[in-house]
Amino acid sequence: MKLYSKQKRKIRRKRDLQRIKTSLFSSIILIIVVSSFMIIAAGYKYIQNLDYFKIQHINISGHKKYTLKKIVSLTKIHGGTSIFNANLRKISQNLESDPWISRSVVKKKFPDTIEIEIKEYDPIAIVKLDAYYLMDKNGTLFKKSTKNEMGLPRITGLTKKDIVENNKTAQMIDSAIVIIKTMKDRNALKNDLTFMLDKTFGITLLNYNGNIETNLGFENFSDKLLLLQKINTDLARKGLSAKRINIKSTEKAYIAI
Repeated sequence: MKLYSKQKRKIRRKRDLQRIKTSLFSSIILIIVVSSFMIIAAGYKYIQNLDYFKIQHINISGHKKYTLKKIVSLTKIHGGTSIFNANLRKISQNLESDPWISRSVVKKKFPDTIEIEIKEYDPIAIVKLDAYYLMDKNGTLFKKSTKNEMGLPRITGLTKKDIVENNKTAQMIDSAIVIIKTMKDRNALKNDLTFMLDKTFGITLLNYNGNIETNLGFENFSDKLLLLQKINTDLARKGLSAKRINIKSTEKAYIAI
């Protein structure tokens, strides 16, 4: 009976000793891991504060409208900022909050450089709704037009409701863009040109070649513009000017002198 008790106590002590060893080993590993993290964190913080990694250069490409100084101010990168602390997503958001910047790509180039590529909106026309808005070649209305930004062809006959519903009248914006691009390629585009969109009559040009009202309808704009050019050339040769031109097709047009 005593022998059994001694053996039992011996086994228990052995288990307790093993438990202590395991716990001690785990504690040592934990201390090593925590210490390593603390050393790495301290080292990382030390490196962050080195002048070697402070942002010294901001390289910018793709800009046309804005100066380098203006773009740098939009980034809101403060002097003495470590390249490790530069938040690329935030910088990009700061840039794209400006209505003229449609997209930006921001990258880090170690040890001290931020590289920025931006794409600015390129307006081709002004759209009249409740106010005048600048529109790019994709049909995006990206900002209200100021007095100094009114020197572009205008598009009228639309409402905000048309835009929201994307109805027949709103869809004619794409046609107006095609006409603008075609006329620009042919060096025939004038900034005093107004496009009047109407779901019944299609697209009518106002103030083209003076005060002429020219209706182009709904389709075949490239060919109709060629015909319009021939008509204007013929009228000029004869010393005549038209008040209204209605181009029904590529072969038929009505002219009011």
